[in-house]
Amino acid sequence: MMTVAYAASGQYKKAYETFSGDVKIKDSIYSFQNKMEIARLETKHETELKNKDLAIRDKQGKINKLTVDVKRSERIIYIISIALLLLLVSLALRWLYVFRRSNSRLRKEKSDHLSLIQKQSENIHSQGEMLDEIATLHAHSVRQPVASILGLTGLFNNKNLADPTNKEIIDGITTMAHELDYVIKDIVRKENEIRKNS
Repeated sequence: MMTVAYAASGQYKKAYETFSGDVKIKDSIYSFQNKMEIARLETKHETELKNKDLAIRDKQGKINKLTVDVKRSERIIYIISIALLLLLVSLALRWLYVFRRSNSRLRKEKSDHLSLIQKQSENIHSQGEMLDEIATLHAHSVRQPVASILGLTGLFNNKNLADPTNKEIIDGITTMAHELDYVIKDIVRKENEIRKNS
């Protein structure tokens, strides 16, 4: 405003000096405002960078924690898998042991019974038709469990002893063996009765 007043009164030099002073003040105020704005933007930028850095560190911490948790879980799964594998192997070995022991007993019983049957067959020939009829009846009774045992042993999975059906097969063999044992004991009992009666 002073510049206009000096220019109107003809004092151009004073008007120019006032104008130059006004321009310098405006430039200085504008420069100061720009510097303040730049400082504010730089502070905002640094704050955003720090926030982003904190967020990245937080996410990295979470990732590291998840990685540790995953590795711990993998170790636990690995240990449990090994324990289960050892358990399965021990069960398979136990079943194999029981099967072999049972098989050994069956062979011994079979041998004993074959010896007994041989002695009985000598007596049967001397006792006639009644003993032939009893022997025929019991031969069929013995054949059924033996055929069942043979059929079950054919189904036994030797390649995978942990196969769940193997336990059912072993249970079936045991049942048939008991049935065979019962039939053979019945034959012996009847033979003893026949011997007592003859």
